[in-house]
Amino acid sequence: YNALKDPAARDPRILELRSLHEQMDRAVLDAYAWSDLDVPPYCATTPAEEAAQVAFADEVVDRLFQLNAERAKG
Repeated sequence: YNALKDPAARDPRILELRSLHEQMDRAVLDAYAWSDLDVPPYCATTPAEEAAQVAFADEVVDRLFQLNAERAKG
């Protein structure tokens, strides 16, 4: 799995696995009806992509906390 996060890893199998991870992220977002979120690249290659990954993770965690609070209310 180290190769998945290594931008220099360009083996077709690694590229396919990255794509599958992105597809899985999209499917999970769709299951939560969060189609407004864009899935960032699994392996960031630029500072902008790294920032997008952080923003994505933060937004998903925030939404999960909110959803959990709503469900805890009853």
